[in-house]
Amino acid sequence: MRPVSLERAAEAMGGALHEVPAERAQTPVSGAAVDSRQVREGQLFFALKGRVDGADFAPEAMLRGAVAVVCERPLSVPTVVVEDVQAALGELARWTLSREGAPTVVGITGSVGKTTVKDALAAILRSAGRRVGATEGNFNNEIGLPLTVLGADEKAEVLVLEMGATHPGDIAHLSRIAPPDVGVLTAVSPVHLDSFGSLEALAATKGELAMSLPEGPASVLVCPVDAPAASTGTGRGIGRRITFGRTPEADLYASEVAEQQSGLSFTLHTRDEGREIEVKAPVFGTHLVEPLLAAIGGGLALGVGPEECARGLTRLRRTGLRGEVYRLREDIIVYD
Repeated sequence: MRPVSLERAAEAMGGALHEVPAERAQTPVSGAAVDSRQVREGQLFFALKGRVDGADFAPEAMLRGAVAVVCERPLSVPTVVVEDVQAALGELARWTLSREGAPTVVGITGSVGKTTVKDALAAILRSAGRRVGATEGNFNNEIGLPLTVLGADEKAEVLVLEMGATHPGDIAHLSRIAPPDVGVLTAVSPVHLDSFGSLEALAATKGELAMSLPEGPASVLVCPVDAPAASTGTGRGIGRRITFGRTPEADLYASEVAEQQSGLSFTLHTRDEGREIEVKAPVFGTHLVEPLLAAIGGGLALGVGPEECARGLTRLRRTGLRGEVYRLREDIIVYD
Protein backbone atom coordinates (compact mmCIF):
# COMPACT_ATOMS: atom_id res chain seq x y z
CA MET A 1 0.00 0.00 0.00
CA ARG A 2 1.03 3.59 -0.48
CA PRO A 3 2.07 4.98 2.91
CA VAL A 4 -0.50 7.05 4.76
CA SER A 5 -0.32 8.74 8.16
CA LEU A 6 -1.52 6.86 11.23
CA GLU A 7 -4.08 9.61 11.79
CA ARG A 8 -5.54 9.16 8.28
CA ALA A 9 -5.52 5.37 8.57
CA ALA A 10 -7.43 5.59 11.85
CA GLU A 11 -9.97 7.90 10.22
CA ALA A 12 -10.42 5.44 7.33
CA MET A 13 -11.19 2.66 9.83
CA GLY A 14 -13.52 4.82 11.92
CA GLY A 15 -11.17 4.45 14.86
CA ALA A 16 -9.96 6.72 17.66
CA LEU A 17 -6.33 7.24 18.60
CA HIS A 18 -5.25 6.41 22.15
CA GLU A 19 -1.82 6.96 23.70
CA VAL A 20 -0.70 8.54 20.42
CA PRO A 21 1.25 11.82 20.64
CA ALA A 22 0.63 14.35 17.88
CA GLU A 23 3.99 13.62 16.28
CA ARG A 24 3.37 9.87 16.17
CA ALA A 25 -0.05 10.44 14.60
CA GLN A 26 1.80 11.57 11.45
CA THR A 27 3.97 8.43 11.30
CA PRO A 28 3.55 6.67 7.93
CA VAL A 29 1.69 3.36 7.88
CA SER A 30 2.76 1.03 5.08
CA GLY A 31 1.14 -2.33 5.79
CA ALA A 32 -0.63 -4.62 8.23
CA ALA A 33 -0.11 -7.83 10.18
CA VAL A 34 -2.26 -10.07 12.36
CA ASP A 35 0.61 -12.16 13.71
CA SER A 36 2.92 -10.31 16.09
CA ARG A 37 5.83 -12.50 14.96
CA GLN A 38 5.46 -11.21 11.40
CA VAL A 39 5.19 -7.50 12.14
CA ARG A 40 7.56 -5.31 10.17
CA GLU A 41 8.60 -1.69 10.64
CA GLY A 42 5.82 0.70 9.63
CA GLN A 43 2.92 -1.75 9.87
CA LEU A 44 -0.24 -1.75 11.95
CA PHE A 45 -0.82 -4.78 14.18
CA PHE A 46 -4.45 -5.89 14.13
CA ALA A 47 -5.17 -7.57 17.46
CA LEU A 48 -7.71 -10.19 16.41
CA LYS A 49 -9.38 -12.43 18.94
CA GLY A 50 -9.35 -16.17 18.29
CA ARG A 51 -7.94 -18.98 20.34
CA VAL A 52 -5.88 -16.22 21.93
CA ASP A 53 -6.40 -12.48 22.29
CA GLY A 54 -4.14 -10.58 19.93
CA ALA A 55 -4.01 -7.71 22.41
CA ASP A 56 -1.83 -9.88 24.64
CA PHE A 57 0.87 -9.67 21.97
CA ALA A 58 0.73 -5.89 21.50
CA PRO A 59 4.05 -5.24 23.32
CA GLU A 60 5.87 -7.72 21.07
CA ALA A 61 4.34 -6.13 17.97
CA MET A 62 5.50 -2.69 19.08
CA LEU A 63 9.02 -3.99 19.71
CA ARG A 64 9.09 -5.31 16.16
CA GLY A 65 8.28 -1.87 14.75
CA ALA A 66 4.51 -1.59 14.63
CA VAL A 67 3.28 2.00 14.35
CA ALA A 68 0.25 1.19 16.51
CA VAL A 69 -2.07 -1.62 17.53
CA VAL A 70 -5.64 -1.81 16.24
CA CYS A 71 -7.77 -3.11 19.09
CA GLU A 72 -11.30 -3.01 20.46
CA ARG A 73 -10.13 -1.50 23.76
CA PRO A 74 -7.46 1.04 24.76
CA LEU A 75 -4.05 -0.40 25.54
CA SER A 76 -0.94 0.95 27.21
CA VAL A 77 0.74 1.28 23.80
CA PRO A 78 -0.27 3.49 20.84
CA THR A 79 -3.70 2.16 19.89
CA VAL A 80 -6.35 2.70 17.25
CA VAL A 81 -9.54 1.82 19.11
CA VAL A 82 -12.24 0.38 16.82
CA GLU A 83 -15.53 -1.44 17.30
CA ASP A 84 -14.49 -4.54 15.35
CA VAL A 85 -10.86 -5.33 14.50
CA GLN A 86 -11.60 -7.64 11.60
CA ALA A 87 -14.04 -5.16 10.06
CA ALA A 88 -11.46 -2.39 10.50
CA LEU A 89 -8.90 -4.48 8.59
CA GLY A 90 -11.32 -4.77 5.68
CA GLU A 91 -12.21 -1.09 5.83
CA LEU A 92 -8.60 0.01 5.60
CA ALA A 93 -8.07 -2.25 2.58
CA ARG A 94 -11.25 -0.96 0.93
CA TRP A 95 -10.21 2.65 1.52
CA THR A 96 -6.73 1.95 0.15
CA LEU A 97 -8.25 0.70 -3.10
CA SER A 98 -10.50 3.76 -3.34
CA ARG A 99 -7.54 6.14 -3.49
CA GLU A 100 -6.53 7.81 -6.73
CA GLY A 101 -4.07 5.69 -8.72
CA ALA A 102 -5.11 2.44 -7.02
CA PRO A 103 -4.29 -0.77 -8.92
CA THR A 104 -6.72 -2.64 -11.12
CA VAL A 105 -8.30 -5.51 -9.18
CA VAL A 106 -8.81 -8.98 -10.63
CA GLY A 107 -11.03 -11.18 -8.49
CA ILE A 108 -10.77 -14.95 -8.91
CA THR A 109 -13.30 -17.42 -7.54
CA GLY A 110 -14.52 -20.93 -8.29
CA SER A 111 -14.84 -24.38 -6.81
CA VAL A 112 -11.38 -25.47 -7.97
CA GLY A 113 -8.32 -23.99 -9.65
CA LYS A 114 -8.23 -20.54 -8.02
CA THR A 115 -4.60 -20.70 -6.92
CA THR A 116 -3.42 -22.10 -10.25
CA VAL A 117 -5.24 -19.34 -12.15
CA LYS A 118 -3.79 -16.74 -9.78
CA ASP A 119 -0.25 -18.04 -10.27
CA ALA A 120 -0.68 -18.31 -14.04
CA LEU A 121 -2.22 -14.87 -14.49
CA ALA A 122 0.47 -13.28 -12.32
CA ALA A 123 3.13 -14.99 -14.49
CA ILE A 124 1.47 -13.69 -17.66
CA LEU A 125 1.25 -10.12 -16.38
CA ARG A 126 4.81 -10.06 -15.06
CA SER A 127 6.08 -11.40 -18.37
CA ALA A 128 4.23 -8.52 -20.04
CA GLY A 129 6.03 -6.02 -17.80
CA ARG A 130 3.21 -5.26 -15.38
CA ARG A 131 3.81 -4.66 -11.68
CA VAL A 132 1.68 -7.27 -9.95
CA GLY A 133 0.55 -8.00 -6.42
CA ALA A 134 -1.06 -11.39 -5.82
CA THR A 135 -2.55 -13.47 -3.04
CA GLU A 136 0.15 -15.31 -1.12
CA GLY A 137 -0.53 -19.03 -0.93
CA ASN A 138 -4.30 -19.34 -0.78
CA PHE A 139 -5.00 -16.54 1.71
CA ASN A 140 -8.39 -15.86 0.16
CA ASN A 141 -10.72 -15.10 3.05
CA GLU A 142 -11.87 -12.02 4.98
CA ILE A 143 -8.49 -11.80 6.72
CA GLY A 144 -6.09 -12.94 4.02
CA LEU A 145 -7.56 -10.78 1.24
CA PRO A 146 -7.22 -7.41 3.02
CA LEU A 147 -3.74 -8.39 4.20
CA THR A 148 -2.82 -8.99 0.55
CA VAL A 149 -4.19 -5.60 -0.45
CA LEU A 150 -2.37 -3.79 2.35
CA GLY A 151 0.84 -5.73 1.76
CA ALA A 152 1.01 -5.02 -1.97
CA ASP A 153 3.86 -2.97 -3.38
CA GLU A 154 2.86 0.68 -3.55
CA LYS A 155 3.74 0.69 -7.26
CA ALA A 156 1.59 -2.33 -8.12
CA GLU A 157 -0.52 -1.83 -11.24
CA VAL A 158 -2.66 -4.95 -10.87
CA LEU A 159 -3.79 -6.97 -7.85
CA VAL A 160 -4.69 -10.59 -8.55
CA LEU A 161 -6.85 -11.72 -5.65
CA GLU A 162 -8.33 -15.09 -4.83
CA MET A 163 -11.79 -14.96 -3.28
CA GLY A 164 -12.87 -18.04 -1.41
CA ALA A 165 -16.28 -18.89 0.01
CA THR A 166 -17.66 -21.29 2.57
CA HIS A 167 -21.11 -19.68 2.87
CA PRO A 168 -23.47 -17.61 0.71
CA GLY A 169 -22.52 -13.94 0.86
CA ASP A 170 -18.79 -14.53 1.34
CA ILE A 171 -17.80 -13.46 -2.20
CA ALA A 172 -20.03 -10.39 -2.02
CA HIS A 173 -18.34 -9.43 1.25
CA LEU A 174 -14.84 -9.83 -0.19
CA SER A 175 -15.87 -7.88 -3.29
CA ARG A 176 -16.94 -4.97 -1.10
CA ILE A 177 -13.45 -4.94 0.44
CA ALA A 178 -11.73 -5.21 -2.95
CA PRO A 179 -14.17 -4.21 -5.71
CA PRO A 180 -13.09 -6.13 -8.83
CA ASP A 181 -12.63 -4.60 -12.27
CA VAL A 182 -12.14 -8.03 -13.85
CA GLY A 183 -13.70 -11.25 -12.58
CA VAL A 184 -12.47 -14.77 -13.30
CA LEU A 185 -14.71 -17.75 -12.53
CA THR A 186 -12.67 -20.95 -12.67
CA ALA A 187 -15.37 -23.61 -12.32
CA VAL A 188 -18.59 -24.53 -10.55
CA SER A 189 -18.23 -28.08 -9.27
CA PRO A 190 -20.08 -30.13 -6.62
CA VAL A 191 -17.60 -29.55 -3.80
CA HIS A 192 -18.26 -28.05 -0.36
CA LEU A 193 -21.96 -28.69 -0.85
CA ASP A 194 -22.30 -29.26 2.89
CA SER A 195 -21.86 -25.48 3.27
CA PHE A 196 -24.20 -24.48 0.45
CA GLY A 197 -26.85 -27.18 0.38
CA SER A 198 -27.12 -27.48 -3.39
CA LEU A 199 -25.19 -26.90 -6.59
CA GLU A 200 -27.59 -24.09 -7.44
CA ALA A 201 -26.80 -22.26 -4.20
CA LEU A 202 -23.10 -22.79 -4.79
CA ALA A 203 -23.41 -21.34 -8.31
CA ALA A 204 -25.27 -18.32 -6.98
CA THR A 205 -22.55 -17.72 -4.39
CA LYS A 206 -19.83 -17.87 -7.05
CA GLY A 207 -22.01 -15.54 -9.12
CA GLU A 208 -21.62 -12.88 -6.44
CA LEU A 209 -18.30 -12.02 -8.12
CA ALA A 210 -19.98 -11.29 -11.46
CA MET A 211 -22.71 -9.29 -9.72
CA SER A 212 -20.01 -7.19 -8.04
CA LEU A 213 -18.41 -6.12 -11.32
CA PRO A 214 -19.22 -2.55 -12.35
CA GLU A 215 -21.75 -2.18 -15.10
CA GLY A 216 -20.39 -0.58 -18.24
CA PRO A 217 -17.91 -1.24 -21.05
CA ALA A 218 -14.79 -1.47 -18.88
CA SER A 219 -15.72 -4.55 -16.83
CA VAL A 220 -14.86 -8.10 -17.94
CA LEU A 221 -15.93 -11.55 -16.75
CA VAL A 222 -13.93 -14.63 -17.71
CA CYS A 223 -15.89 -17.85 -17.17
CA PRO A 224 -16.34 -21.45 -18.39
CA VAL A 225 -18.46 -21.74 -21.50
CA ASP A 226 -20.79 -24.14 -19.70
CA ALA A 227 -21.01 -22.25 -16.39
CA PRO A 228 -24.48 -22.13 -14.80
CA ALA A 229 -26.31 -18.89 -15.54
CA ALA A 230 -26.53 -18.08 -11.82
CA SER A 231 -22.74 -17.95 -11.63
CA THR A 232 -22.20 -15.55 -14.53
CA GLY A 233 -24.23 -12.50 -13.52
CA THR A 234 -26.99 -12.95 -16.06
CA GLY A 235 -28.72 -9.60 -16.50
CA ARG A 236 -25.75 -7.67 -15.16
CA GLY A 237 -24.47 -5.03 -17.61
CA ILE A 238 -20.93 -6.41 -17.77
CA GLY A 239 -18.95 -4.91 -20.62
CA ARG A 240 -17.42 -8.11 -21.95
CA ARG A 241 -17.61 -11.84 -21.30
CA ILE A 242 -14.78 -14.16 -22.30
CA THR A 243 -15.63 -17.87 -22.18
CA PHE A 244 -13.19 -20.78 -22.15
CA GLY A 245 -13.36 -24.54 -22.51
CA ARG A 246 -12.49 -27.42 -24.80
CA THR A 247 -15.16 -26.94 -27.44
CA PRO A 248 -15.34 -24.46 -30.34
CA GLU A 249 -18.32 -22.75 -28.71
CA ALA A 250 -15.92 -21.06 -26.26
CA ASP A 251 -14.10 -17.82 -27.04
CA LEU A 252 -10.87 -19.54 -25.96
CA TYR A 253 -10.59 -23.29 -26.40
CA ALA A 254 -7.88 -25.91 -26.36
CA SER A 255 -7.12 -28.82 -28.62
CA GLU A 256 -4.22 -31.25 -29.09
CA VAL A 257 -3.64 -31.45 -25.35
CA ALA A 258 -0.47 -33.39 -24.54
CA GLU A 259 1.96 -34.02 -21.70
CA GLN A 260 5.72 -34.40 -21.96
CA GLN A 261 8.46 -34.52 -19.38
CA SER A 262 8.74 -30.74 -19.72
CA GLY A 263 5.09 -30.20 -18.90
CA LEU A 264 1.71 -29.55 -20.47
CA SER A 265 1.08 -28.35 -24.01
CA PHE A 266 -1.98 -27.56 -26.10
CA THR A 267 -3.13 -25.47 -29.04
CA LEU A 268 -5.00 -22.32 -28.06
CA HIS A 269 -7.80 -21.26 -30.41
CA THR A 270 -9.21 -17.72 -30.29
CA ARG A 271 -12.68 -17.95 -31.80
CA ASP A 272 -13.15 -14.29 -32.73
CA GLU A 273 -9.81 -13.95 -34.50
CA GLY A 274 -9.55 -17.54 -35.72
CA ARG A 275 -5.97 -17.84 -34.47
CA GLU A 276 -4.07 -20.89 -33.28
CA ILE A 277 -1.21 -20.50 -30.80
CA GLU A 278 0.95 -23.18 -29.21
CA VAL A 279 0.93 -23.04 -25.42
CA LYS A 280 3.47 -24.78 -23.20
CA ALA A 281 3.63 -24.62 -19.40
CA PRO A 282 5.92 -26.39 -16.91
CA VAL A 283 3.00 -28.02 -15.07
CA PHE A 284 1.53 -31.50 -15.19
CA GLY A 285 -2.02 -32.80 -15.41
CA THR A 286 -4.52 -32.29 -18.21
CA HIS A 287 -6.98 -30.99 -15.60
CA LEU A 288 -4.92 -27.79 -15.60
CA VAL A 289 -5.89 -26.88 -19.17
CA GLU A 290 -9.00 -25.02 -17.99
CA PRO A 291 -7.19 -22.96 -15.32
CA LEU A 292 -4.55 -22.00 -17.89
CA LEU A 293 -7.28 -20.95 -20.34
CA ALA A 294 -8.91 -18.89 -17.58
CA ALA A 295 -5.59 -17.16 -16.91
CA ILE A 296 -5.17 -16.40 -20.60
CA GLY A 297 -8.66 -14.90 -20.56
CA GLY A 298 -7.62 -12.71 -17.65
CA GLY A 299 -4.56 -11.59 -19.57
CA LEU A 300 -6.66 -10.69 -22.62
CA ALA A 301 -9.05 -8.76 -20.38
CA LEU A 302 -6.10 -6.65 -19.21
CA GLY A 303 -4.80 -5.96 -22.70
CA VAL A 304 -2.13 -8.66 -23.01
CA GLY A 305 -2.06 -10.34 -26.41
CA PRO A 306 -2.48 -14.12 -26.77
CA GLU A 307 1.13 -14.69 -27.84
CA GLU A 308 2.41 -12.81 -24.81
CA CYS A 309 0.04 -14.83 -22.62
CA ALA A 310 1.57 -18.00 -24.03
CA ARG A 311 5.09 -16.69 -23.37
CA GLY A 312 4.16 -15.82 -19.82
CA LEU A 313 2.92 -19.34 -19.10
CA THR A 314 6.35 -20.75 -19.90
CA ARG A 315 7.49 -18.95 -16.72
CA LEU A 316 4.72 -20.28 -14.51
CA ARG A 317 5.74 -21.38 -11.05
CA ARG A 318 2.89 -22.73 -8.96
CA THR A 319 2.39 -21.97 -5.29
CA GLY A 320 4.48 -24.29 -3.10
CA LEU A 321 3.30 -27.84 -2.35
CA ARG A 322 1.25 -27.95 -5.57
CA GLY A 323 2.48 -30.09 -8.42
CA GLU A 324 6.08 -30.38 -7.29
CA VAL A 325 8.25 -32.54 -9.57
CA TYR A 326 11.22 -34.48 -8.21
CA ARG A 327 13.71 -36.18 -10.51
CA LEU A 328 15.38 -39.10 -8.80
CA ARG A 329 18.06 -41.56 -9.82
CA GLU A 330 17.42 -44.25 -12.43
CA ASP A 331 15.11 -41.93 -14.40
CA ILE A 332 12.44 -41.94 -11.70
CA ILE A 333 10.17 -38.88 -11.74
CA VAL A 334 7.89 -38.16 -8.79
CA TYR A 335 4.96 -35.81 -9.38
CA ASP A 336 3.65 -34.71 -5.99
